[in-house]
Amino acid sequence: LYNLGYLYAEGAGSAREPVRALELYRKAAERGDVPALRAIGWHYQTGQGVARDYAQAKDWYEKAAAQGDLDAEALVGQLFQQGLGLPRNIDAARQHYDKAAVGGNPAGELFLGWLYQQGLGVAQDYRAALTWYQKSAEQGNATALNNVGYLYDEGLGVARDYQQAFAWYLKAAEQDEPTALFNVGYMYEEARGVARNLDEAFRYYQRAAEQGHQEARRIVGQTVR
Repeated sequence: LYNLGYLYAEGAGSAREPVRALELYRKAAERGDVPALRAIGWHYQTGQGVARDYAQAKDWYEKAAAQGDLDAEALVGQLFQQGLGLPRNIDAARQHYDKAAVGGNPAGELFLGWLYQQGLGVAQDYRAALTWYQKSAEQGNATALNNVGYLYDEGLGVARDYQQAFAWYLKAAEQDEPTALFNVGYMYEEARGVARNLDEAFRYYQRAAEQGHQEARRIVGQTVR
């Protein structure tokens, strides 16, 4: 039931049907399907097939997290970090991220790395940020791949290395991560870690624009006029 609900939610082969997806997730949850608990929470958080309700999202995430779902653990942390439906609480967010990250969850590792990069709820520590981003990147998380590239690009917590930065951005861009696509384009344009190639720069800017990156859209719009 969970898998069928997912197909309706994503619109595999047809239009998305979030209401039907939610119905199937509820039935799966009644049968003890833990990912379905998280999926119901996501529908409440995003308002897909149901009125947006952050309190309900948190309740469903916590039900999943209580049964060991580390993705749900990280999502509870996001609600606390962003103050969605409850007072913003960085310490609570960190605790949830830490639990997910220690368990090897790539989202938890990514979010914990971000706290260290920004110095939110912890002392700012770029080396720690890099460590957590790399752990998440090793599991293929596109945002983490891009963030490792950024730290190399800026020389934060590691010696500045444009070639390394380009390599990490490129790995993230292979997953169509919008910021990474833009970054690869910029590296090609500015000859940072790679030979200057304006055609490749524009191609990556176009791809970033297609993924909704606003600055890329502006650049592409100016170029094609």
